[in-house]
Amino acid sequence: MADPLNILHTVGFEALYPIVRCEIKFNQPLDAERLENAVVSVTKVVPELMATYDIDKNEFQKLSAPAVSVIHYVQRINDQAAAKLDFETQPQWQIYWSVSENKLVIYGSHILTDGAGFKQLLYLLAACYTKEQLMDIKNHTDIDGIKRLLKQIKPTQLNNDHPQTPLSLPRLCDSTNQQRHYQVVHDELDLRQ
Repeated sequence: MADPLNILHTVGFEALYPIVRCEIKFNQPLDAERLENAVVSVTKVVPELMATYDIDKNEFQKLSAPAVSVIHYVQRINDQAAAKLDFETQPQWQIYWSVSENKLVIYGSHILTDGAGFKQLLYLLAACYTKEQLMDIKNHTDIDGIKRLLKQIKPTQLNNDHPQTPLSLPRLCDSTNQQRHYQVVHDELDLRQ
């Protein structure tokens, strides 16, 4: 399994949970079988999607669940589903398909990917959906070269990435008495964009 993208997104799990969300509204219904086949193909290219995140070891642990288990067929999209996401015990993505609304909502782990990487994941999903056969794409996750390069760089006193005083995230709720609250920041692209 690959290394997590950014461990900073694991700081303060109890206060702030790292989720990337995408919503796509379609003009015509999706084909369920093609969607399932596409999800299976994508998880072959990015197996970490079907893994849990072990925060103590800072690594992904493979799950035995089938890839299609992340697809949920619902009547209406309810963003409260995001409050139940737990990347330490569940796959790193969940897909909700609302047939009545003709919408697809995909939640992804910000530990695994950032916004740009999530868009690439969506491009891969779309490509696998539109093609009949498995995409011939390799996912290069070996960072040994970067680790060797870091050993060659001499440290400086200037350290902007990690402040001397620990980062303290605001407490959003008392985790023993309250559940997580989920908030969607909505941004819509017009056709030109």
